[in-house]
Amino acid sequence: MGHSSVRIHEERTYDFVGDVLREVAEITPGPYLHIGGDECLGTPAADFALFFERVSRMAADTGKIPVAWHEAGAVAGIAEGTIGQYWGSVEPKGSHAEEAGHFVERGGSLIMSPSDRTYLDMKPTADFPLGLVWAGIVPVRAAYEWEPTAVVPGLPAEAILGVEAPLWTETVTTIAAGDALVFPRIAAHAETAWSPKDGAERSWESFRTRVAGLAPAWEASGIDFTRSEEIAWA
Repeated sequence: MGHSSVRIHEERTYDFVGDVLREVAEITPGPYLHIGGDECLGTPAADFALFFERVSRMAADTGKIPVAWHEAGAVAGIAEGTIGQYWGSVEPKGSHAEEAGHFVERGGSLIMSPSDRTYLDMKPTADFPLGLVWAGIVPVRAAYEWEPTAVVPGLPAEAILGVEAPLWTETVTTIAAGDALVFPRIAAHAETAWSPKDGAERSWESFRTRVAGLAPAWEASGIDFTRSEEIAWA
């Protein structure tokens, strides 16, 4: 994965990319346009920078706000206002924090998606029949007990646009399988993203009690949630 590259020095590459960006911009109602940028292992750093400087501006020219994975923060001239999406560990490794912070320096903000907390395709327990483990096992408590504003040191809270919890679907073939990986951890992500870190109910013990009360509503909605042993279900 990521060991190939596009023909970065050929103009026809940008003709193609421009067509794709314009078409996607035209058919999507939201303000954002994600241009990727991760796992470009087959692209030299200079070529990566050349490509993302140009493509981030092309994305902005569609009238959308560009979004890129945090690796693109290594590009000095990435379009101003581009939003970075951080997928590294909750404790940043290598240059990840610096790359993420560069988006903010360029007038953008950050979406927090640390893979060892928010990736819903990670197994919640070691023996769970679905999911992957490359970022680690992510039980419900781990999904809950992290603070989005504390991942990248030195950034003001207002630099964090929000949290995204992705579900990659290599092991998901049915809606029920997706439900099993998403619920109840998505409730943890919702509270972590939208509740003040010092709120009266912002604790694991409070959350695990309250999320148990959602079981009847989820059942009534036909959601095939996982009855995690961490929760005393109603």
